[in-house]
Formats: sequence, C-alpha cells, structure tokens
Amino acid sequence: MNNFKKDQNLTIQSLRAIAVIGVILCHYQFSIFKGGYLGVDIFFAISGYVIAKMIIKEIDNNKFSLKNFYYRRFRRIAPAFLFVTFTSIIAAWFILYPSQLIEFSKSIMSNIIFISNFFFWSVGTEYGAESNILKPLLHTWSLSVEAQFYFFISVFFLFFLKLNTKRIIIISLSLIILNIIFANELNKIYSKFNFFFTIARAWEFFFGCILAIYESRTKTNIVFKKIYLEIITALCFVTIIVSYIYLEYELEHPSFKTLIVIIPTLVLIYLNNTELTILKILNNKALLFIGAISYSMYLWHYPIISFYTNLSLNLEYFSFFLILILLLISSLSYFYIEQPFRSNKITSTKVYSIFSLSFLILIVSFSILVLINDGFKKRFKLLNSAFGSNEFDNAILKNESYSEYDNYIDSFKGYSAKNIFKFQYEKKTFSDNNETKKILIIGNSHSLATWNSFYLNKENFENLEFARVLEEIYKFATDNQTENKLINSPNFKKSDILLISTSYRLEKDKNINYLEGLKKLNNISKTNNKKLVITIPFHFEHEKGEIPADYLLKENINTAFNLDKIDNFNNFCYFKKISPKKNNLVEFGEEFNVKVLDKADFVCDEQKQQCYCFDDKGLKTFHDGHHQTLSGAKFFGKKIKEINWLEIN
Repeated sequence: MNNFKKDQNLTIQSLRAIAVIGVILCHYQFSIFKGGYLGVDIFFAISGYVIAKMIIKEIDNNKFSLKNFYYRRFRRIAPAFLFVTFTSIIAAWFILYPSQLIEFSKSIMSNIIFISNFFFWSVGTEYGAESNILKPLLHTWSLSVEAQFYFFISVFFLFFLKLNTKRIIIISLSLIILNIIFANELNKIYSKFNFFFTIARAWEFFFGCILAIYESRTKTNIVFKKIYLEIITALCFVTIIVSYIYLEYELEHPSFKTLIVIIPTLVLIYLNNTELTILKILNNKALLFIGAISYSMYLWHYPIISFYTNLSLNLEYFSFFLILILLLISSLSYFYIEQPFRSNKITSTKVYSIFSLSFLILIVSFSILVLINDGFKKRFKLLNSAFGSNEFDNAILKNESYSEYDNYIDSFKGYSAKNIFKFQYEKKTFSDNNETKKILIIGNSHSLATWNSFYLNKENFENLEFARVLEEIYKFATDNQTENKLINSPNFKKSDILLISTSYRLEKDKNINYLEGLKKLNNISKTNNKKLVITIPFHFEHEKGEIPADYLLKENINTAFNLDKIDNFNNFCYFKKISPKKNNLVEFGEEFNVKVLDKADFVCDEQKQQCYCFDDKGLKTFHDGHHQTLSGAKFFGKKIKEINWLEIN
C-alpha cells in the first residue's frame, strides 16, 4: 500500500504550463491542438483551488482582511497587465485601422473596470471565429471573469467558512450542480453569451474551492495501491491532451462536456506526489518554468499573434519563431515586472502605486483621445491616397453593409434591428398583391448581400418582392423549432420561392452536413407548395493575407488611385475566384430536381476574364473574401437584372 501526505504542490505549476501551452498552440493555429482553448478552464479550476486555499489559511489564522486580499491580487496581476496594455497601445497606433483602434480602446476601458468579458460579448464576438485574432486584447475576457470571481469568493468564504465542513461541501456541491445545469441550458439558448458569462464559469472555480476546503478541513490521507494511482494519473493526463486534440470550438462550452478537463485537473492536483511516474514527468524543470511564467505568457501571447496577423505577413512556419519571441518576452516580463512588483521587500508600495497609476493614466488618456478623435484616421496618409474614394478600413464597410437592412427593420413600429429574429418570424412584410412573385431569402450573413442587391434596386424588380430569414441551413436538420418558426411565419406563408443564399456551414459538433438541411428545406417547400432555389456561394481567395482589392491598392500605394486601373484589377481578381461546394450543390440540384444558381455568373464575366472586385465607379465590391459591400451589392443587383440571373419573368 502507498500512504503519503502532500508536499509542496508542484503539479499546479505543471498544470499551469499545460494550460497555457494549450491556449497558445490553439491561438497560434496549430490545427492538431484545436481544443487548446480548454486551457482557460484549467486555469479557472486551478485559480479556484489556490485562492480558496490561501483564504482558508488566513481565516483560520485570523489574518484575513478583504482590503489586504484585494491589494495582493491587484499587486499580482496589475503591473504586468498594465505594461502589456501600454506596449500594445504603441503597436496598435501604427498597425490598427481606425475602427479597430476604437474597439481596442473600448476593450482597454472595459478591462480597467473588469467587465471586458461583457464588452466582447456586446460587440458580437464569437469565440473561435477567424476574425477574432485581429483583436489584440480579446484574451483578457478571462482576466475579468477571474477578477469578478475574486470579489465574490472572498465575501463567500467570510460567511460560509463559519459553517461546518460537511455543510460547506454540501452547499458548494449543490451550487456547482445548479450552476452546470444553468450553463448547459443557457448554451442551448444563447451560446455566445454563455461563453463569456461569469456565472456560467463560476462552477469551474468552485470545483477548485471544494477541493481546497476538503484538503484544509479534513486530514484524510490517500490510501491506494501505487499501481492504481499510476493508472489514474496517466488517464487524467491523457484525457487533457486528447481533449486538446479533439474538442473543437463548436463544442457547447462551458457545459457538462467541460468536466472532461476540470475533473482530471483537480484529480492531478489532489494526487500530487513526486513518486508517481506521470507526475515525475510533469514536474520537470522545463514545465515548471513555463508554469512560473504562465501569466506573462498568457498576457503576451495574444497581442503578439494579433498584431502579426493584422500585418498580413503570413510567413511560412513563422508561428514557431513567434513562440520563441513569446518565451523571451514572457521571461523578461516575469523577472523584471511580475516578480519585483509581487513582493513588498523588492518594490515598495509607493513605487508600485506610482508605476501603476502612471501607466493607468497613460492608458486611459490614450483610449479617451482615440474615442474623441474617431480612431485618428489621418494616421494613414499613404493609404488614404492610394485608396482614393475607397474605404481602406473594411470594418467600416462591414457595418455599412448592415445599415440598409437595420434601418428597414427599424422603420416598422414595435420592431428593432437588435431583435432581428422576432422581426423575421413575426412581421409580415410581403404585400397582399397576388400579381407579384414573393421570394423569401434564407441563409446566414451571405443572405444579407442578396437582400441588399434586390432592395437597393427595387425599381428593376417591380414584379418581385423580397424578405429575409437569417438562419444557418444545417439548423433545419438539427432543430425542429427552426422549422416550426419558419413555416408558421407570415412571410413564409405568403412566399412563392425559397431562395437559399448562404455559405453552407457545417454543424461539426453533431456532424450534421448542410446537405441534410437542404433536404429538409426541400421537403418543407414541397409540402407547402413552394419552389426551392439554391445558390452557389462566391469567394475571393486572399493574396498575401489581403482580399484582392486591398492587395492591389496597397501594391500601388505610391500612386494615387484612378479608374484607368479598374479593368486590369478586375482581370487579376478573375484568377482569385472560388466557388466553394459547387460540385455538391450541383449534384444535389440534379438529384432532387432543384434549381441551382451560381453567384459567379453575376460577379464575373467569363468572356472578359474579369471578376468585379471593383464596380464601374472604382469602389470595392467586397469587404472581406466573401461578404459584399453595400455599394457592391447595389452594383451586383444591376448585374443580376442585366443577365436575368433569377430566370423569373
């Protein structure tokens, strides 16, 4: 039998290393570790354990005070965070476009008051989306969640530690169970909010707290055969690594499934013993050092990859070099920022206060100035000249592309663009005129450009009416509610044609193909005497990290923009066209006798070998690889009419 007591818990440091390595490899797009984002959940569980252990010890020794607790926490996290933020500001000034700089500044302000998790949710951030890597401080949402936990847990322990251990554990376990159920159910309703919501994450911290309470208030030693402990620790370690490899962003998260990394983490902490083989391997000097600098690594890793991505360099294998840079910067940050400011013996309270307040004032002042001056657009004089009447900041073009549809919804009394789903399923916008064909456009963000094309050219489609439903096509195969909402909506009932305009995303977690959704829609259309028409999406392939239009304008940055270049530019864009999923959609159309329309027919001219990344006025038609600008949608609406793309008389 193996009877042991715990020594210093080196395993925590090793687990911090495993957590931060997973997060970094995931964010640096090492595809084999697509589930590395779960490292944040490991951090939360560890934090719950460490903070609870510290508070319990101080309360038991009558040394705990909220004032000292908060002061030590801020002294631990603030200096490095403020320095990283200040350094990021310098890079942001030279790299980020105006709209990005504005959002960056807002994220700084939200971080200062520890609500960045709510800020990133409020601006529509979907964790795992490719565009998120362009937000240098996105990762700080987790620091706000942790800070909110500090405020809550300190008060919680002041009241609940007066109870006996059994009651504390029962109450805590009850809260955890209710909390997990809440997070699991919220995921089904609003997964984006659930990801960032503090209460949906609280149970991860509380699991760590319960372990700390159990260890501190019970003196039970672990008595198992060593072989069993070897097997348990090996399974825990393998489970975490396997989770990193197989659990993608599409996982419902946080939810019951998140337990797959939380439980192994806490078991490894509890079974801390250097005699066990796996823990000997984990507690090596390299992992222990990475664990020690894990906070600095976490702080620095995202701004580094974000600014690199914003520069559109895309150098092959450069991610490995970035990791070496990250290790160097994080080590310096740890030894010269974290460590000196953590201890009163090294850095006095006065020096700490001057440092923190100075950086805080600089950071807040910069953010306010950015917001007042609308992102300082004049910073980019060469771009302004090269782009001419074009907007180089694609985020502005993206927001503009939503304006017509948002204003359209807002024009109806009792409805708001903020509640698009209520509008699209409740409001009848089709007329009672039986002489017009009524087309209901269904799809994700791609459906917006299609609606814009028709709405901005109403005079060219006098015998047609258009309405829109924003939905992913796969949902019609996975969710009966989506089908019921559609068929019961007044616009569906009045419609003659269902026009599918989407990117045909997959539902990876449930392995549902978009084709299953199309089959369901085909059945719905036949049952309800509608005609189904599907469209093939159109994309522009990037050139050196840029959409073709931006690449061409930047390549000619030293010459002012003029319309004489447009034909040559559109010739270049012809060789960057992509029609994803075309073969599958054509086969589907042939099998089920469904009309298939190709968007490339109006975006491109095969005879001229041109694809219109610029319209006849020289304006960009796409603000990213596959979403049209507002002016582009209007231009393509005319092309749709010109070539009779819909083939409807």
